[in-house]
Formats: sequence, C-alpha cells, structure tokens
Amino acid sequence: DVWHPDEVVRRGLGPLAPRFSFDLVVDARDILTEEMLGDYDVVMNCKSNQISPANKEAWFEEGVSEVGPAPLRRYIENGGGFLALHAGLAFHNTDTSGYRELVGATFIKHPPRCPVEVEVTVQHPVTAGVASFNINDEHYELDLAVADAEVLMYSSSEKGGRQPAAYVHE
Repeated sequence: DVWHPDEVVRRGLGPLAPRFSFDLVVDARDILTEEMLGDYDVVMNCKSNQISPANKEAWFEEGVSEVGPAPLRRYIENGGGFLALHAGLAFHNTDTSGYRELVGATFIKHPPRCPVEVEVTVQHPVTAGVASFNINDEHYELDLAVADAEVLMYSSSEKGGRQPAAYVHE
C-alpha cells in the first residue's frame, strides 16, 4: 500500500529466506486465486486495504480480487494458516468486508515512530524461540474484536501505552 512499500516486506522476510520460501503478491489483483491458496501452508497479509500504492481503492471485497473475504475464510476454515502483520491489521472499524472478524482486531492508530518494548508474555508455538526485544517503530494501537484472542506478546511505549502486539485466535 502507499505507506508500506513491498521493499520493506521483502527486506523483513529476508532473514527467514534460508528456511522458508515466499511468493510476494504486490498488487491484490495479481495472480493469487482461491485454487492457489491450497498450495500454501500460510498466507500472510502485510498490506492495508488498498489495491496498490497507485490505486487506493479497497481490495478486500468480493469481486475486486480473486481472493476476497469468502475464499480467504474458506482457506482458513479448511486448516490454512493466516498471519496479519503490521499493515495487514490496518483495516478500520468502517470496513464492511468482514476482515475485522476474520483477523480478530482492528487498527485504531499509531503515534510517530518511537522506542517500543515488545514483551513475550505467553509461551506458545508461535513465540517459540522468540525473546522480548526493543525496536523503534510505529506503535500500533489495536482493538481486539474476538473473545477468543490469546495475547502472546505486548508492546509498550511512552506514546502508545501498552498494546497487544501478537495474538492468536481460532
């Protein structure tokens, strides 16, 4: 999307490349289809609800892209893994696509980049081998939207208070 260029995602995933392989879809209307989802163990969304940096129209709606709300929900309900990362949570309360209910949270806001402390609070397969750390980042404020959200990590900063930083839900 306009605020989170694909180069940032490519660099962020770089250290994982020796262990995992990634296919990056930049424009939400690109080649990803519902049939192709079955080829992946995990689908990760790192973009807000904009088709591309040049096209700010919503992409996560039925009929805009091949993999919209219903196909993604079917993929997850059939055992596919899904990870919403950073801007992948930047869908607002005004979103009517069902994404909020699917991922279990809504992005509220973030202050300017600042020092953020990230604390692992629950041992879980998702946090296995992960230690608490500090980073300079946008400190996202989220509204958890599902009752079964298990918060695994919290983030804290002077500007953003204490927020859920990682969670899982069925």
